[in-house]
Amino acid sequence: MKTKFLLLALLAQLLSLPVSAYDLYKNGIYYNLNSDDMTAEVTYKHNGYDVVEEYQYGQPYSGYNTFYSGSITIPEKVNGYKVTSISDGAFSYCKNLTAVTFPSNGIRICRFAFYNCPNLRSVENIDSIEYIGVWNNGLTFGSYLSTQEGCAYIGKALYMYIGTMEENANIVVKEGTKGICGKAFSGQENMASIVIPESVNYIGENSFSGCVSLKTLSLPKHPIILDGPYAFSGCISLESVEIPPIECLLGRTYKDKYAVSYQLFARCINLKEATFLEGTTFVPNECFSGCTKLSYVSLPSTITEIGNYAFSGCDSLKTVKAAMKQPVPITEGVFPTRANATLYVPHGCKAAYAEAGYWKGFKEIIEMAPEPEADTPVPDNAIYINKVESNAGQEVTLPFQMKNSAAIRGFQFDLYLPDGVTAVKNAKGRIQGALSSGRLPEDDEHTMTIQEQPDGAIRFLCNSLYDETFTGSDGEIATLQVKIADNLEDGDYPIVIKNMKLTETNISNFYETDYLKSTLSITSYMLGDVNSDTMIDILDYTGVANHIVGIAQDVFVEKAADVDNSGQ
Repeated sequence: MKTKFLLLALLAQLLSLPVSAYDLYKNGIYYNLNSDDMTAEVTYKHNGYDVVEEYQYGQPYSGYNTFYSGSITIPEKVNGYKVTSISDGAFSYCKNLTAVTFPSNGIRICRFAFYNCPNLRSVENIDSIEYIGVWNNGLTFGSYLSTQEGCAYIGKALYMYIGTMEENANIVVKEGTKGICGKAFSGQENMASIVIPESVNYIGENSFSGCVSLKTLSLPKHPIILDGPYAFSGCISLESVEIPPIECLLGRTYKDKYAVSYQLFARCINLKEATFLEGTTFVPNECFSGCTKLSYVSLPSTITEIGNYAFSGCDSLKTVKAAMKQPVPITEGVFPTRANATLYVPHGCKAAYAEAGYWKGFKEIIEMAPEPEADTPVPDNAIYINKVESNAGQEVTLPFQMKNSAAIRGFQFDLYLPDGVTAVKNAKGRIQGALSSGRLPEDDEHTMTIQEQPDGAIRFLCNSLYDETFTGSDGEIATLQVKIADNLEDGDYPIVIKNMKLTETNISNFYETDYLKSTLSITSYMLGDVNSDTMIDILDYTGVANHIVGIAQDVFVEKAADVDNSGQ
């Protein structure tokens, strides 16, 4: 017992010590750096108090920090990294902080960033603010908000709703808004619907919690950064929802995403259907806890993790559609009603789910139909291939076209070729594909890699080193040389593009297309044998001459006359 007590005492002392939390200190500011997207986040010196005023149970209970004081100007860049955010708790308890100037290129203010900053009186470059998290009572915007009614904005952030909302109100967030701040609409009982535009990237803690009349919710299709829990909890009139990919911000309080009870749609007691959009990789912890009428859930092929107790208390859950070709690990509490539910899985994947952990506990596992064979329409902001015609034993160039209304800097997709068609490789074993010059900007710095994947796909990855975007709005963007097997029979063969993503200069803005299909049409013939009699003789030469002058013939294979493969 004595040994156990000493260990606990030692642990308490270690927890009370300041913990370093930064990668870079420059000109009086501490930063964390992200080399993946070359962004920097303003942070704190350590997790603790510089000056401790009071202890409780041997632990610091109150105090303040001195590592930020006076006037602070946050730059647009530091060491080549673009400063984009102020981290959770960055300036908290800095009672000597008096003024802050934000960078003009946009800034996100996370939860508790300016908590308890009693002497902060001046905030400059307010218009650059894109989002403000909860518990930032050190920031004062009284004069700025005093002229606004209804949806009140600070910079590009929807900060709060001011005034009394009329009954059955239909709210449309204005285009260009970047963030919905924490508690922005919390408790607005008269809001019946809200449309959130594609420009929004951030949604804060409790932003819509307790909106009991909210029945229609329109979210952006692109990934959303979720800053804290309970965003839509208690929206008891919601009946269905489409959920974009979610990235959960983790403040310094939490060590990993499984430590947070996000409860995104918790206690939405009339919610019946929930569909996660393609690109979603993580279902937050306790996402639908207490959604007693939820009966249908659709999970996309991109899911890699499902949080603990994601569907706890969903007593009516009868149908789960899982598009993942391999079952991801789940805990027992994810689908507590699985013994009474049906699981739909991709074609050919039933055996894998029937043997996997807690997935096998579903009452019934049913394979979905194979993917559709029809050619799919080309959406905006997508890469596609028009129908290609060739013949057995030949090499052919596949031309990839890009149709885009947005400014696109890079792309990725997986190409699936039919059996009997293979990518041509050079002497070093590298696949013969290239970017097309017609849509590359002047002095272009785009790079593209092409790699084979374990499932047989050919993955294309392209990006610009200096944020250059492709020119034009439609046309050829890349090519790939393929070889058609000699014994491939006549017919139409599918060429499929999956897992496509096109990115803008701001990499958080991107466009996804899960599936596009085109056709490779194969015709077997002998070059020069225009009358299809299996011989090349004088009759073929005569046939070509007659065709040129317009004399009709019983049989004339036009492609067989194209002996130089010029298309003429």
